[in-house]
Amino acid sequence: MMRFFRKYHKILGLFCSFFIIMSALSGIVLNHRKAFAPVDISRSLLPRSYHYSNWNNASVKGSFRLSADSILLYGGAGIWLTDSLHSRFSDFSAGLSEGADNRTTNKIRRTSSGEIFAVTSFDLYRLNPQARAWERLSEQAGIVERIADLEARADTLVVLTRSQAIVALYPFRDFRPMQLLQPQGYKAEATLFRTLWLLHSGELFGLPGQLIVGALGLCMIILCLTGLLYSFCPSIIRRRKQRHLSAKKSIKTMKKSLLWHNKTGATLLLFLLVLAISGMFLRPPLMIAIIRAKVKPVPGSVLASANPWHDKLRCIRYDARRAEWLLYASSGFYAMAGLETEPSPLLRTPPVSVMGVTVLEESSAGWLVGSFAGLYGWNRLNLILRCYEKIFSHAEVEKLSVPCSLIYHDESLYRNHSAKYTSMIFPTCRATTSAGR
Repeated sequence: MMRFFRKYHKILGLFCSFFIIMSALSGIVLNHRKAFAPVDISRSLLPRSYHYSNWNNASVKGSFRLSADSILLYGGAGIWLTDSLHSRFSDFSAGLSEGADNRTTNKIRRTSSGEIFAVTSFDLYRLNPQARAWERLSEQAGIVERIADLEARADTLVVLTRSQAIVALYPFRDFRPMQLLQPQGYKAEATLFRTLWLLHSGELFGLPGQLIVGALGLCMIILCLTGLLYSFCPSIIRRRKQRHLSAKKSIKTMKKSLLWHNKTGATLLLFLLVLAISGMFLRPPLMIAIIRAKVKPVPGSVLASANPWHDKLRCIRYDARRAEWLLYASSGFYAMAGLETEPSPLLRTPPVSVMGVTVLEESSAGWLVGSFAGLYGWNRLNLILRCYEKIFSHAEVEKLSVPCSLIYHDESLYRNHSAKYTSMIFPTCRATTSAGR
């Protein structure tokens, strides 16, 4: 029986070693994203699906009118300046931190005083119009976690991180962190998917947990390398003996490899199983079984935070028609009369994919809400009838294999140039064309 297990352990190990090593290395990088963010790899070295072509791969997430004939396109490719007909493009990313991950721009907003701010995944910037460059304000604003969104209303600038709002008033030199109040009907729960995600990355227990998971990743690599050495050493030893050469070093290497392989595997077996099983539930098909399930937060973990919004905030807008703030979190939509008032959950809202909202923009008829579930028009003033309608279907989104996103900068322009957008930008703009009609 042991011979049977040893044989198939070796066969499976040889087949899976490359994939395990690549998973471990990439997992370590993803687990320490900010540390590796300045490091770039040319897309020419990656498979063709990763190449930029016709502004694909989320290179453009949105647009911002800089002046009458100047428009900023922003997204995964940084910030680009173009004209109203999109006939020419120039890089407008001067001042942004180095590294493609650091230049992924999520939002640009103008305040009532005319100042322009932008947020990337990790930083807040203010545009210096004279130098035509961005000035980093992250330390001044006290930003230490990932940024989710940016909104400006009158003389108020709101930077939304994953867990709190950071507010500044004109002239935007002093930034004040603000923990939003607990919403109505709040229950201290977390999704099982989120719990397993944080367990897999180690973030469930903060930086110490991440370092432990990183060490487990290195141990997985050691297991693979020692297994490969032990598998190939006998043939090397055999060839050296046939040539009447000394095989002492090879024998010693084989014995040490087996020792390290067995000790590492036996000592860390339970931890490696938890790491592997939790990872299996983070992708379909197993993910489908747990995606909606909710559990109590693990005691002592980051999920047991006193902040009810810890790592849940995603998007914030000001709804001028209803004179209130509109908030989207991983738990749904909320409305607030003010940033210091209790958020109320909104019940009659458009369907949103579990991956979250990618579009939340005001339109002449209300709001446009987009995600992998489709693009919807949402009339929040309609309190009696069904308050949303489908503009862009889930089937159409699946055909494009991308989430809905909007790139127009005013309604009249995208109606006049809808055909040009369809041909120039990327497939998601067809959602914009449909909305315009």
